[in-house]
Amino acid sequence: MRRHTRALISRDNWKVTRAFLRYCGEVRQCSERSVEVYRQRLAQLLDWARDVPLGRCDQLRPVFPQFLAVQKLSVAYQQKVCSTARAFYGWAQLRWPRKYKATDPAWVESLKRMRPEESVCQRQVFELDEVRAMAATDGSRLVDKRDRACVALMLLSGMRDEAFCTLPARALTIEPPTGTVRQWPALGVRTKNGKAGNTFLLNVPDLLEVVEDWDARIRRDLGEEALWFTRLQPSGMQYARDQTPGANRSFSRRLKLLCEKAGIYHRSPHKLRHGHAVWLMRRARGMADLKAISQNLMHASVSTTERL
Repeated sequence: MRRHTRALISRDNWKVTRAFLRYCGEVRQCSERSVEVYRQRLAQLLDWARDVPLGRCDQLRPVFPQFLAVQKLSVAYQQKVCSTARAFYGWAQLRWPRKYKATDPAWVESLKRMRPEESVCQRQVFELDEVRAMAATDGSRLVDKRDRACVALMLLSGMRDEAFCTLPARALTIEPPTGTVRQWPALGVRTKNGKAGNTFLLNVPDLLEVVEDWDARIRRDLGEEALWFTRLQPSGMQYARDQTPGANRSFSRRLKLLCEKAGIYHRSPHKLRHGHAVWLMRRARGMADLKAISQNLMHASVSTTERL
């Protein structure tokens, strides 16, 4: 079976996926953010099926993994899209057994990313020396001081970008030779899946000093409720009046500018988190250390940490 290349997305298919999203939100109690992620992944499934009913797509060619492979999506994202598609079909077969009885369970299980060509892949991370170079860049403006402190804290804490951008000053406690970050949604920190936890900073004295200087400054100027990644006016010389966290605020653009200043290859803020993990794992001496690292990264399981 082949779909018409210019066919519009079937309205019935769209309604079924929306029913699944409502089920995820109301029954599985997924967060709004998770439901939105599932919606974006299911958009790939709808685009592949187009006018073909989702209950009859097992005969559709090219198969879904092949369709994803040519969309210039990362291998990791292809895997997540396929996982969501399998969850959708598992739910649909129970919800509408007649409508989806023709869908072979073996076909549903085959919805996995295509096996990539064998190659040696080295995970990209920010190394400690690179962060030190960025933290040592020149600039006397307020924005320069803030950015240097932020890149240092992101490596020391291993926080995700969204959690970091919503971190209030009162959630951070610096206690030499280290510090504690209270990643609590109750304090306004937007963590993955709304998980709460206390995490600890790496013991790197020179970077901790940069972090401590900025922390003392914003507490003095703005108070403990201020954002640690403080909003500034466009000039970069003064604080902005509105310190409310933005919905899509990210450290990515500022990190790119820091990389350019220091002459370092730019990577995403998440690679600072990977750098934090790798720094710790190089010093791990056993399973107990690996478990501690996993908990400090707020991973769901040690296996997630091991993949680093």
